[in-house]
Amino acid sequence: MPESRILLVEDEPIVAMNFAAILQDEGYEVVGPAASVDHALGIIDRQGHLDGALVDITLRGQAAGPIAEALGRRGVRFAFVTGYDREGIPDGFRHAPLVKKPCRAVDLLEAARKMRCAQDRGVGFGPAGCIGMTSDVQGVVH
Repeated sequence: MPESRILLVEDEPIVAMNFAAILQDEGYEVVGPAASVDHALGIIDRQGHLDGALVDITLRGQAAGPIAEALGRRGVRFAFVTGYDREGIPDGFRHAPLVKKPCRAVDLLEAARKMRCAQDRGVGFGPAGCIGMTSDVQGVVH
């Protein structure tokens, strides 16, 4: 598989370093991590191609809705990685995949794989998106 570029948006430094290491060990190019909404929006504006993004729902007390909107405008698939339940996802984005923290490395990698699958096939997330794809990954609330 060619290297995939994944934007990592996480405000907890230890979590961000852990997630980045997991992704890099599997051959992903990690863009970021971005620790704030403004930082993430700046990266999105400056970056060329992104294959996907893993986004925490709350960054330093700010909701990640503007990040999801910016990614959506660019056609970049993303998954929320958070300790919140689905009800904590910003309105308009409850369809987005959810990886529930704390998560296993396999859960994070499954979300990245699904983003790449959807990107390669030019489809969104959801039951019809990619073969075997559902909105959430293993160990995640539905």
